[in-house]
This record gives sequence, structure tokens and C-alpha cells, in this order.
Amino acid sequence: MSNKILNKSSNKNSNKRLNKSNYSYKALLLSILTASAAAEASESSELSALEQPFKVAVVKNAPGSNAIVSGEFAVGASELTSSEMDKSQHFEKAMGLCALHIKTGEYAVAKSACSEAVTAVSGFEDSHISRTLSAMAYSNRAIVKYFTHDTLGAFTDFSKALEYSSDTIVMDNLTRLNVAYLKSQVTPSSEAALSSGLAE
Repeated sequence: MSNKILNKSSNKNSNKRLNKSNYSYKALLLSILTASAAAEASESSELSALEQPFKVAVVKNAPGSNAIVSGEFAVGASELTSSEMDKSQHFEKAMGLCALHIKTGEYAVAKSACSEAVTAVSGFEDSHISRTLSAMAYSNRAIVKYFTHDTLGAFTDFSKALEYSSDTIVMDNLTRLNVAYLKSQVTPSSEAALSSGLAE
């Protein structure tokens, strides 16, 4: 599976609270396919064509991040668990563990890590950057909830993410969720009607 890498500005914060003047954020985004990404016979081909991978954010150059992006999950896990991180880096570690366990399909652990990231970022000083980080943390957790068939919870977390930022990452992920939800509502008869309507 190929990974998409998108960038935003970043380096490490040396204080416990995020300070806009000395902390800029750079995210690496992984393209994550859902468990149901492979088209099934009952799925609408028209809707499947609209389906795009989710994007999961991790902090660039944080322990484990580069390995996770490269698909070296064992290395990433080792770096995340063996590295000594102070409290100011708890968010970075939680985001890394969240992304790692999404990639390995360990969704219960991923959900816990994503929730830790949500909690960690809530302690940051309010700024445009911290609101963006909050949006990324909620967006990541929403993806986990979707993977565990908690569609309502996924929509709730994406809505919460949008309260912090209407970043294109969040918007694209929400669009992906909407398409997935529509696919789940399509029956063979409705798919036939859709195909017939498109053919007219």
C-alpha cells in the first residue's frame, strides 16, 4: 500500500504547554484503507469509485513516525516504546501509537492511543496550531471508530474535529466516511436503480 505524505510546518516543543512562537507542526499523513476497501459484489460500483483512503496524522520526526510511514511497524513500535519522552512529547507518542495500531489493525489499542492524544492536546495553550492538532487527534479517533463499526461515533468525532479546524484533511476524511455510509445503505435493488438512472 502506498503512503501519501503531506506536510505542515513543525519542530518539538520544549515546554509542557504548546507555544505558538516556538512550536510549529508538521504532519505526515498516511493513506489508510478501510477493512472493507476491497469492493464486494453487493457494493455499488458507482459509490466505490468515489471512495478514497482515510488520512491519519502523525508528527514528523517524532520517534516511530518515519518507520510507520515506511511500513516498518515493528521498528516503529520499538522506537515508540523504548524512547524516553517527557510529558511535553506525550501527544507525539500517542499520535504515533494511534497511527501504528490503525495500520496493524489493532483497533482497541488504537482507540485508546487516539483518546490519549485527544486528552494530551487539550492541555496545550489555545492557538491556531493547537486547534489544528486537536482536529487531527479527533479525526484519527473517528477513523478508528469507523473501523470498529461505530459509525455514529465516527461522525461525532469528525464533527468535533470540525469545531477546531476545517482543515482539508478533516474534510476529506469526512467525505470518505459519508461515501462509506452511503455504500452501507445501498441494496442490490437500489444499486440497480442507480445504475439504470445513470444510464439514461
